[in-house]
Amino acid sequence: MFVERKFKNLMISSVNPMAESVLILSHGGYTPRRDKLRRGSGFVTIPLGITVEFNSDEDRPSIGTKANHLLMGTPIVPISTSLPGSLIHDYSLSHNPLFDSYKPNNTYDLIKVSSDGKAHMKDVFAAIQQHGLRYKTIRSFHCRINKLTYDF
Repeated sequence: MFVERKFKNLMISSVNPMAESVLILSHGGYTPRRDKLRRGSGFVTIPLGITVEFNSDEDRPSIGTKANHLLMGTPIVPISTSLPGSLIHDYSLSHNPLFDSYKPNNTYDLIKVSSDGKAHMKDVFAAIQQHGLRYKTIRSFHCRINKLTYDF
């Protein structure tokens, strides 16, 4: 049974109420602190019990289409892994139309950002907590770029 949960600008879709893994499908990046007034994106602590696996190195873009391979059953080795309790950038996340047609499966739920808003990693963690979801792994397919220095 397909279920979609909402939290702020996040949509979490699922077909398996016991899924232990979720994919973040969005654009993403962080803004570093510049001075007292421009604090940047900041940092967030990964909740206990959750490991975050990134599809790119820090300050690098991600190849989002690898998410489709993962959903189709092809193993995709994460580029970087952050363990529970680790401090990571509070990446800003925004809608990526590349992922509009992607659907959850029995293994992976999906987290997407609405087309008219944005979110942050802290919102992802809050959504998981509010909805009582028991994910052990978050597979992140957003870029991890520094928005001030990355040359598009």
